[in-house]
Amino acid sequence: MEVAGRNFLVVSGQTITDILRNSTLPGPLEAMAKCLEWSHVAPTAPDTLGCYPYIETDPHILTSLPDVFIAGNQPSYGAKRITLSGHSVLLVSVPKFSSSTSLVKISLKSLTCQVVSFGAELDPEWVDR
Repeated sequence: MEVAGRNFLVVSGQTITDILRNSTLPGPLEAMAKCLEWSHVAPTAPDTLGCYPYIETDPHILTSLPDVFIAGNQPSYGAKRITLSGHSVLLVSVPKFSSSTSLVKISLKSLTCQVVSFGAELDPEWVDR
């Protein structure tokens, strides 16, 4: 996906979680970096992660590097720049909104991140209505 001249690769996070479950990698950012190094977004599918079996081609093979690689539904926020084959990539691990009540903003110009948290307390008068 391209936005404002930047190439994005965005995954739901299942593939990253599965890599971590089946390896000794310390966290999501390292698993994401390995996906780029291996040129494959779902290296454990279909062995340990359900996936439709493709016969002719594998749509999970990466043919180019993105500028930004985002994985959702991770345990916590993290961001790191890496360089592969002379290309800089921003890796962003986005936590589950349901547990973190936060989102991540990315500046398309500078490729810097900012976490935005939403906090709300219920008015006691509205509870149990």
